[in-house]
Amino acid sequence: MLGLNRGCPAIAVGLVTPIFLWLRRDRSEAKAYLLRFLPWAIAVGALVVFLLGGEMIGGAPTHHPERALLIVWMLAAFVVVDLWGQRKVPTWMAVPVLALMGLDYRAQLSDITFNRQSEELAGVHLHSLVARGHRVFIATADYGYFAVMASFARPFDTVYETRDPRTKSENKTLLNDRWNAPTRMKAENTQWLVTPSGPVFPIALRERSHAGQLVIYEFDPTR
Repeated sequence: MLGLNRGCPAIAVGLVTPIFLWLRRDRSEAKAYLLRFLPWAIAVGALVVFLLGGEMIGGAPTHHPERALLIVWMLAAFVVVDLWGQRKVPTWMAVPVLALMGLDYRAQLSDITFNRQSEELAGVHLHSLVARGHRVFIATADYGYFAVMASFARPFDTVYETRDPRTKSENKTLLNDRWNAPTRMKAENTQWLVTPSGPVFPIALRERSHAGQLVIYEFDPTR
């Protein structure tokens, strides 16, 4: 429910406040107008109930709940435009709407993302180092393995540990159990490893390249 409330505060104010003022002045006219949007309201309500049910049983569609509710805010924006075109809205309403847009600027309008230069560079290095038919174990600390795979351009030659918070695994990750990394790599039939720089690995893993904050190792079973 937090995702629904904070999805776009400016639209919420621009929608709820005029409807509230209208209902106070002419309830019958306001109800007749709002009935035009009843199918939208039913669809949105069904979507929210479906998502709430999924979240309660551990099947939420994403770890960013706002994304699953984008259709709600899109339909709400259409209603706001139609509402403000049909009824004269007090001029002072622009003040809180603009203030909320200003306060919420970074979340709504800016492109906030992670820097994936290291992951992209690692993929480029892998492309030149790894022969066809050899496989790579990507053990990043977050979702950066997707960027490595995309830059490597051979996704079927990669193995990775998912960071999906819905996945509950009792097994230790390779980074938490790095002294058994060669065993893990043998089990996955991988000859190369990509990990963050810093952790120390067994001598069987020979460092071959640095890619920003990531290190590429080659597995040498003879060492």
